[in-house]
Amino acid sequence: MEKISLKKQKTTFLIAIIVVGLLLSTVPIRKNVIDYYTINGYSMSPTLENESLVFINKLTENYNRGDIILVKRPDYSQITRVIGLPNDRVEIKDGKVMVNGALLEEPYISNQEITRGSVFITLKTDQYYILGDNRKINASLDSREFGPISKKEIIGKLLN
Repeated sequence: MEKISLKKQKTTFLIAIIVVGLLLSTVPIRKNVIDYYTINGYSMSPTLENESLVFINKLTENYNRGDIILVKRPDYSQITRVIGLPNDRVEIKDGKVMVNGALLEEPYISNQEITRGSVFITLKTDQYYILGDNRKINASLDSREFGPISKKEIIGKLLN
Protein backbone atom coordinates (compact mmCIF):
# COMPACT_ATOMS: atom_id res chain seq x y z
CA MET A 1 0.00 0.00 0.00
CA GLU A 2 1.40 3.35 -1.04
CA LYS A 3 1.50 6.14 1.53
CA ILE A 4 0.40 9.57 0.45
CA SER A 5 2.63 12.27 1.80
CA LEU A 6 1.23 14.86 4.18
CA LYS A 7 2.21 17.60 1.72
CA LYS A 8 0.25 15.93 -1.11
CA GLN A 9 -2.79 15.49 1.17
CA LYS A 10 -2.70 19.19 2.10
CA THR A 11 -2.36 20.17 -1.57
CA THR A 12 -5.29 17.95 -2.58
CA PHE A 13 -7.40 19.32 0.28
CA LEU A 14 -6.52 22.91 -0.69
CA ILE A 15 -7.46 22.30 -4.33
CA ALA A 16 -10.77 20.74 -3.24
CA ILE A 17 -11.53 23.78 -1.03
CA ILE A 18 -10.74 26.16 -3.91
CA VAL A 19 -12.96 24.23 -6.36
CA VAL A 20 -15.86 24.12 -3.89
CA GLY A 21 -15.38 27.82 -3.16
CA LEU A 22 -15.47 28.69 -6.84
CA LEU A 23 -18.59 26.63 -7.38
CA LEU A 24 -20.35 28.22 -4.42
CA SER A 25 -19.30 31.73 -5.44
CA THR A 26 -21.16 31.45 -8.75
CA VAL A 27 -24.51 31.33 -6.93
CA PRO A 28 -24.35 34.94 -5.64
CA ILE A 29 -22.88 36.13 -8.95
CA ARG A 30 -25.68 34.49 -10.91
CA LYS A 31 -28.31 35.73 -8.48
CA ASN A 32 -27.09 39.34 -8.28
CA VAL A 33 -24.74 40.24 -11.15
CA ILE A 34 -24.91 38.16 -14.33
CA ASP A 35 -27.32 35.41 -15.28
CA TYR A 36 -27.98 33.38 -18.39
CA TYR A 37 -31.26 32.69 -20.14
CA THR A 38 -32.23 30.35 -22.95
CA ILE A 39 -34.54 31.89 -25.55
CA ASN A 40 -37.82 29.98 -25.64
CA GLY A 41 -39.74 30.82 -28.80
CA TYR A 42 -39.52 33.13 -31.78
CA SER A 43 -40.68 36.51 -30.44
CA MET A 44 -37.20 38.04 -30.90
CA SER A 45 -36.49 36.43 -34.28
CA PRO A 46 -34.50 37.20 -36.37
CA THR A 47 -32.35 39.02 -33.77
CA LEU A 48 -32.32 36.09 -31.32
CA GLU A 49 -33.36 32.62 -32.38
CA ASN A 50 -35.16 29.93 -30.38
CA GLU A 51 -32.87 28.09 -27.93
CA SER A 52 -30.12 30.74 -28.15
CA LEU A 53 -28.21 31.27 -24.91
CA VAL A 54 -27.89 34.89 -23.78
CA PHE A 55 -26.31 36.56 -20.76
CA ILE A 56 -28.11 39.17 -18.68
CA ASN A 57 -26.51 42.06 -16.76
CA LYS A 58 -28.59 42.31 -13.58
CA LEU A 59 -26.76 45.39 -12.27
CA THR A 60 -28.15 47.71 -14.94
CA GLU A 61 -30.33 50.47 -13.55
CA ASN A 62 -30.90 52.50 -16.73
CA TYR A 63 -32.64 51.19 -19.82
CA ASN A 64 -32.67 52.84 -23.22
CA ARG A 65 -34.93 52.57 -26.22
CA GLY A 66 -33.77 49.58 -28.27
CA ASP A 67 -32.24 47.68 -25.33
CA ILE A 68 -33.01 43.97 -25.15
CA ILE A 69 -34.13 43.07 -21.64
CA LEU A 70 -35.25 40.10 -19.55
CA VAL A 71 -38.69 40.68 -18.04
CA LYS A 72 -40.29 38.72 -15.21
CA ARG A 73 -44.00 38.28 -15.83
CA PRO A 74 -46.32 36.63 -13.26
CA ASP A 75 -46.08 33.17 -14.87
CA TYR A 76 -42.93 33.31 -16.99
CA SER A 77 -39.86 35.30 -18.00
CA GLN A 78 -39.23 36.66 -21.47
CA ILE A 79 -36.64 38.42 -23.57
CA THR A 80 -37.97 41.49 -25.36
CA ARG A 81 -37.02 44.96 -26.58
CA VAL A 82 -37.61 48.36 -24.95
CA ILE A 83 -39.61 50.62 -27.28
CA GLY A 84 -41.07 53.24 -24.94
CA LEU A 85 -39.40 54.85 -21.93
CA PRO A 86 -41.05 56.47 -18.89
CA ASN A 87 -43.24 59.45 -19.88
CA ASP A 88 -43.04 58.59 -23.61
CA ARG A 89 -46.08 58.67 -25.86
CA VAL A 90 -46.23 55.44 -27.89
CA GLU A 91 -48.49 55.05 -30.90
CA ILE A 92 -48.91 52.07 -33.22
CA LYS A 93 -50.95 52.95 -36.28
CA ASP A 94 -51.05 51.65 -39.85
CA GLY A 95 -48.29 49.15 -39.07
CA LYS A 96 -45.84 51.82 -37.87
CA VAL A 97 -44.46 52.55 -34.39
CA MET A 98 -44.26 56.20 -33.36
CA VAL A 99 -42.64 57.47 -30.17
CA ASN A 100 -43.30 61.04 -29.09
CA GLY A 101 -44.66 61.80 -32.56
CA ALA A 102 -41.62 60.53 -34.48
CA LEU A 103 -41.41 57.32 -36.52
CA LEU A 104 -39.29 54.81 -34.63
CA GLU A 105 -36.34 53.55 -36.67
CA GLU A 106 -36.21 49.78 -36.18
CA PRO A 107 -33.28 48.28 -38.15
CA TYR A 108 -33.69 45.00 -36.24
CA ILE A 109 -36.98 44.08 -37.92
CA SER A 110 -37.48 43.04 -41.53
CA ASN A 111 -38.61 45.72 -43.98
CA GLN A 112 -41.57 43.53 -44.84
CA GLU A 113 -42.73 43.33 -41.22
CA ILE A 114 -45.53 45.58 -40.07
CA THR A 115 -46.42 46.09 -36.44
CA ARG A 116 -49.97 44.91 -35.94
CA GLY A 117 -52.34 46.58 -33.55
CA SER A 118 -53.58 50.02 -32.73
CA VAL A 119 -52.10 51.68 -29.66
CA PHE A 120 -51.99 55.18 -28.24
CA ILE A 121 -50.60 55.42 -24.73
CA THR A 122 -48.62 57.83 -22.59
CA LEU A 123 -46.37 55.95 -20.18
CA LYS A 124 -46.14 56.78 -16.49
CA THR A 125 -42.88 57.64 -14.74
CA ASP A 126 -42.02 53.99 -13.97
CA GLN A 127 -43.39 52.32 -17.11
CA TYR A 128 -41.78 50.84 -20.23
CA TYR A 129 -43.39 49.71 -23.47
CA ILE A 130 -41.91 46.50 -24.86
CA LEU A 131 -42.21 44.71 -28.20
CA GLY A 132 -40.68 41.56 -29.61
CA ASP A 133 -38.74 41.87 -32.86
CA ASN A 134 -40.96 39.30 -34.60
CA ARG A 135 -44.06 41.30 -35.46
CA LYS A 136 -45.96 38.52 -37.25
CA ILE A 137 -49.44 37.75 -35.91
CA ASN A 138 -49.26 35.84 -32.59
CA ALA A 139 -45.45 35.68 -32.74
CA SER A 140 -44.76 37.90 -29.74
CA LEU A 141 -46.55 38.39 -26.44
CA ASP A 142 -45.71 41.97 -25.47
CA SER A 143 -47.11 45.33 -24.39
CA ARG A 144 -49.65 45.27 -27.22
CA GLU A 145 -51.29 42.40 -25.33
CA PHE A 146 -50.75 43.20 -21.64
CA GLY A 147 -49.86 46.90 -21.62
CA PRO A 148 -46.74 48.60 -20.32
CA ILE A 149 -44.50 47.01 -17.72
CA SER A 150 -43.06 48.58 -14.58
CA LYS A 151 -39.33 48.93 -13.97
CA LYS A 152 -39.53 46.41 -11.12
CA GLU A 153 -40.50 43.72 -13.66
CA ILE A 154 -37.18 44.14 -15.50
CA ILE A 155 -34.57 41.63 -14.37
CA GLY A 156 -31.71 42.99 -16.47
CA LYS A 157 -30.28 43.90 -19.84
CA LEU A 158 -28.78 41.62 -22.47
CA LEU A 159 -24.98 41.68 -22.52
CA ASN A 160 -23.68 42.42 -26.01
